[in-house]
Amino acid sequence: MAQSSPSKVGRLKIINGALDEVTIDGKPTIVLRGVVDPESLRDILVEEYQREILSREKIDRLKKALRRSRVPDIDLGVRGEQYEDDGGTFWISDPVYVVDGLQRITAAMELLEEGLRVHLGALISFNTNEAWEQERFEDLNLGQTKLSPNVTLRNQAKKCTSAALLLQLANAPKFPLRNRITWTQAARRDELITATTYFAIAGALHSHLGPGRAKNVIALCAGLDKIVDKTTQQVFAENILAFYDIIEECWGVRRVVYRGGAIYLRASFLRALALLLSRHTNFWQGNRLIVDKVVLRKLRNYPIDDPHVQGLSSSSGQASEMLYQLLVEHVKKGRPSVQLIRRDQADHPAADLDDSEGE
Repeated sequence: MAQSSPSKVGRLKIINGALDEVTIDGKPTIVLRGVVDPESLRDILVEEYQREILSREKIDRLKKALRRSRVPDIDLGVRGEQYEDDGGTFWISDPVYVVDGLQRITAAMELLEEGLRVHLGALISFNTNEAWEQERFEDLNLGQTKLSPNVTLRNQAKKCTSAALLLQLANAPKFPLRNRITWTQAARRDELITATTYFAIAGALHSHLGPGRAKNVIALCAGLDKIVDKTTQQVFAENILAFYDIIEECWGVRRVVYRGGAIYLRASFLRALALLLSRHTNFWQGNRLIVDKVVLRKLRNYPIDDPHVQGLSSSSGQASEMLYQLLVEHVKKGRPSVQLIRRDQADHPAADLDDSEGE
């Protein structure tokens, strides 16, 4: 680690600083501990993997805690190792990114604008890069209520082929749910499904082809990657598009204004429909999803306004399996009836794995 004499203008200033040795990823690592000078808060950079700024209420609570000096240290990463030590005051000349603590920084900057200089403690790692910072961000936050799995799934696009494909498709003009999927900490009113549901449905739709039913979002991405390897990237994306095109054609997606108004976009209903398609060979040519006009016409007439269907769609647990059975009965009944061919479970053991699959 090198000391230099950089210009102090526009560089991060750490006061009461001291170098320390800590264990990160099982390795002894030299870090800097200290307090971020309030005037330097604006020099801390933010990468895309960070979640969005939280609600006004939560920021105000953090401001109250900061006034009482009751918040944990923030975690920063320096993309380099250049600094100047001026008797406990450190000037860092390389770019510094927030790893954990964006909300605390936001609250502290608001207090600074109000005339109150609050001191944020910081743990600062050197020679970092975006991949390392993102992994540490997830390690520090995943599993805690403050980090939504939607944010984690968005960040997985830089690591997992399946996540990159799903994110790319979600932004495609032809996709019925374009700009209507929640990738952030909190959903907007016009967003219809979460990224968590989006990925889970992609797994359920392809669950006869591989491990697509894990509850842990990291394991789910790993399972979806195996499915992509089997189907090819193009076919996987086309299957997801075809699934949501079915919903658009039968019940409408683009015309939906708010998420509460469309029962068929609830997670339980989407999963039931995905399982209907996955578990029957009628709907597949090789690994490609194909649904004919007869089935589309039957689905279009499905009683989605029935109180029983609405109640199940708003429930969790075994609700999807019950909805699945109702869908099967509806598609099979009438004249001409559709002869659904259930996959041979002995030949396709992945078809009916429980929800722990892939974990």
